[in-house]
Amino acid sequence: MTSIAIVNASVGLHDDQTVLIDRGVVVGIFDGHILPKATTTIDALGGAVLPGLWDHHVHLHASAARKRSVDVSGVRDIRDFAEVLLKAAGEVRPGEWVRVVGYNDGKLGELESRRLHELVPTEIPMRVQHRGGHQWVLNPAGARVLAEAAGREVPADGVLWEDDTLLHLLAGSRPSAAELKAEVRHLVQQGCVGATDMTATTGSEAAEALLCAAQDVLNLQLFGSPDPEGWRSKAPAWLNGAKIVISDHKLPPPEGLQNQILASRPLPVAVHAVTASALALAAWAFSGEVRVGDRIEHAFLASSGLIGELAQRGLFIGAHPGFIWSQGDRLLQQLEEDEIPDYQKLRTWHRAGTRLLGGTDMPFATENLWRAMQSAVDRRTSGGRLINAQEALSPEEAFAMFTKDGLHGRAKAPVLGLGDVADLCVIDRPWRQARKDLATVRAKATIHSGVIRWRSSGWD
Repeated sequence: MTSIAIVNASVGLHDDQTVLIDRGVVVGIFDGHILPKATTTIDALGGAVLPGLWDHHVHLHASAARKRSVDVSGVRDIRDFAEVLLKAAGEVRPGEWVRVVGYNDGKLGELESRRLHELVPTEIPMRVQHRGGHQWVLNPAGARVLAEAAGREVPADGVLWEDDTLLHLLAGSRPSAAELKAEVRHLVQQGCVGATDMTATTGSEAAEALLCAAQDVLNLQLFGSPDPEGWRSKAPAWLNGAKIVISDHKLPPPEGLQNQILASRPLPVAVHAVTASALALAAWAFSGEVRVGDRIEHAFLASSGLIGELAQRGLFIGAHPGFIWSQGDRLLQQLEEDEIPDYQKLRTWHRAGTRLLGGTDMPFATENLWRAMQSAVDRRTSGGRLINAQEALSPEEAFAMFTKDGLHGRAKAPVLGLGDVADLCVIDRPWRQARKDLATVRAKATIHSGVIRWRSSGWD
């Protein structure tokens, strides 16, 4: 294994130091004038050497697919939406779909098959994804193609809720190996040494593609949906946890959700709960038993009383502050006035003793981990509006959320220790500068298990 010396580095609050890595472990931190023998040298140019990052909530297949989709999140009105899709339909090759993402029903109105066809009269198959990622709307041509591929009828209104499994039956619906590798590379280039894919519909085929893309580059964990009949005696080797989504449009019966959790054992379970009602339902379903690693994803709207109750049970919270930046302006218009104070209460969760696991939820919030960190600190929307300043975290706490163990307890300035596994990132400035504006930080090199997984071009 290569021995690495990182010179001219800022380690903690100390400048001009050298970090020596050997056999995948940090074995020395020296004053800058000492240069240990090493087979590879990285000049940090004064940048900080920090623990490697971990994105605890990503959707790599969806992120790759989004790159070849028509993004309508920025359209001005419904007429603009129709023009964009008509243009896309005119450019698509025979046999291909028009895949649309980012539909905002709050601005453009409810959508179903008939209305979509009236707006965009075409025989090109088309599917439109709601901005939240949990609903698809097919035009009539798309419904016919999907029904033929699936061998059964699709809903008459063309609306699919939480049903990507049907769409996966379409030829060419899954991203290529190269596209998935690009998504992995995107994470590594931000300083990530690990990530957790939280796609509820992930099965063995998708898992194999993801693990192949991440092999020898990124430590990838998968929460997904195993075969309910074939795994109960032994979960698949690729599965690190089960993901259960509470659909806001139709809440499941409490006993049904609890049975889903019990049927997923012995795996840890992550329950997607966005609204206050969904969070209360998740809390009830977890009332019988909580195991290490059980978590609730999002928990965007939470009362202080419920936060205290869930913290006492030991549930982890998947926190996604990037939504403050990317969706905050819209949320301030759509949330009820009495709901806003309960939105993303990160400080309250932390004070209650909850472990917070930071995720970008890419591609649905932000694809930039450092932007998500900054959103936890300044609580500002992309339009500059402030949401619940009292719930802000310190830069050190925000950084800790995006490390492997998450934020739990007191967070100090991120430092290295002798004997630490060499899961590191080198950034473009000292930490004392980085903490002033995390969103502008750029990683310059990423080292995982003592191996350089990526370094920016020309950075030697």
